[in-house]
Amino acid sequence: MKGATIAVNDFYHYYESSGTTGNPVPAPKTIRDYIWNTINIGEMWSGFLEKGDVAIILINNPFASTLSI
Repeated sequence: MKGATIAVNDFYHYYESSGTTGNPVPAPKTIRDYIWNTINIGEMWSGFLEKGDVAIILINNPFASTLSI
């Protein structure tokens, strides 16, 4: 893959855009991408929530169904 800086085996999940405005664009994701996105979502919500608030934030990802609590 030309221009790739991450080994193909390091990608955790592969997405593509829908291609509504042109050809689909590849968007492979690593575990670090999921961690970074989750942190950003939490930080964004911190601007709305106040101390004592309780919230559940559901994040759709390919490993969500494999987690057990």
